[in-house]
Amino acid sequence: MTITREIDALEWAPLLYASHTKLLDILMTRSLLRSLLGGLLTLLTMSYSLSAQNDTPKQLVIYSHDQNQQIVKRTFDIAEVDSISFTTMETPVNTTFEIKEVSATASSVTLSVVPSDSKTTYYVGLTNKAHYDNTFATEKAYLDNQIQILRTMAKANGKEFTDYLKEILKQGAATHTEEDLYSETEYYICVFGLDETGRVTTPLHKQVVTTSALTPIDDTTFELLATEQTSQSLTIQVTPSNLSTAYFWGYFTKDQYAEYDSDENAVADIIFNAEMFDDVDWSKPENTLRGVQSITISDLKPNTEYVLLVFGISAEGKQTTKVATLRLSTSGASFAIPESPVPFGSSKEQIATYEAAAGTTLDNDLSSSQGEEYMYVYRVNQSPIIMRIYFVSEDGAGELNEYWAVLDNYDEVFQEADGKVSLTESFVASLSKIGYTAPVVGEEGTFLCSKGDQYDLMIMPGTGGDLGIEVDKIVVLEFAPRGEFLPKE
Repeated sequence: MTITREIDALEWAPLLYASHTKLLDILMTRSLLRSLLGGLLTLLTMSYSLSAQNDTPKQLVIYSHDQNQQIVKRTFDIAEVDSISFTTMETPVNTTFEIKEVSATASSVTLSVVPSDSKTTYYVGLTNKAHYDNTFATEKAYLDNQIQILRTMAKANGKEFTDYLKEILKQGAATHTEEDLYSETEYYICVFGLDETGRVTTPLHKQVVTTSALTPIDDTTFELLATEQTSQSLTIQVTPSNLSTAYFWGYFTKDQYAEYDSDENAVADIIFNAEMFDDVDWSKPENTLRGVQSITISDLKPNTEYVLLVFGISAEGKQTTKVATLRLSTSGASFAIPESPVPFGSSKEQIATYEAAAGTTLDNDLSSSQGEEYMYVYRVNQSPIIMRIYFVSEDGAGELNEYWAVLDNYDEVFQEADGKVSLTESFVASLSKIGYTAPVVGEEGTFLCSKGDQYDLMIMPGTGGDLGIEVDKIVVLEFAPRGEFLPKE
């Protein structure tokens, strides 16, 4: 219950004066020295008036607590205060928590929480101990971070923060189960008072618990054999010893895999991500594999080592077998140089015929006259090419005399170090493989090479905005008949 009493600052003096006059009235009615006391009253009144005029302004100091129970001090000059509101509140109960009946498996922990006050609402959860110790210097840092996580979860669930807290907060004695944990790992059980507005109401209570080791319930093993390796994909044949065992797989780069303490922990994340992002129902046979299968992993990086993990899984989404792993790498990138699709000397009609068959779109806004040439810009829907640009002479013959290929695979062609841009080794190797000379540095960061006596190639880094493309960094390959860019020999 809250009681509020407001007293205007200007009321203080009359109240003080009234208390004196009341006492004097009583004395004057019972004293023979009424005249003497009357003079004393006059003196008191004058003294109070002078004191009120000469005293320096008093200050009002207010101490309060913020939502994390930290003391906040605020100071005001009395002259700045129009009125003062005094509020009395019930002293918050200093709730403590007892954690009982803790039981742990390889992937979950179940526990009971008994608060000392049955009215206090509170939050309970588990946090990886090593992560907590390395990340949070104070309890307040953890609490602030946890509140932010809860706000994010509320948004992810499409709920208002207060409504979300009403659903997840506990009150009174309660049980709690946390799943999708790492095996043989220490966790903190974290409990703290939290009201429905997100205000922390008690100190943090922590208790350590360790998950148990995983004990496989199925002795199936898996033979993994790499059958194809390209610059961007890997194909692996999986042969289980028991053809009826349901299994699943996942992969990491070598560096990602090195962050895990065990294969079982890596598997725990594979299972969690499948459930979280793909909404996998493990009880449905189509979501798992059985028998001999061929797995292809696509959209990989060239010259990169990966680790494939294969493991048995139950209809409840639990690992059932030991993990089989295979380390393998993609090959170096084999870059396809997009040379002009029509021969140099082709007319604009021949170019238009080819592009119509390719299903591209002529950009009339970008296409324009360029002095003695006309530029035709075609938008392409075939990665990594974004555009094909043709420069055709306007002297009546209409021959193609220059071709640009605009690409969106900047990182495959260029690399940056110490503020300098150079060509990647894989791109240079691709040039050499199809007969281009070794690139040399040209003007303004370009690179020049040629293909025998056929034509020159200028390789330029650029930005998509230069051509009205919403791509941060682009590659422009500019082809021209031999001798246009390099001296004719």
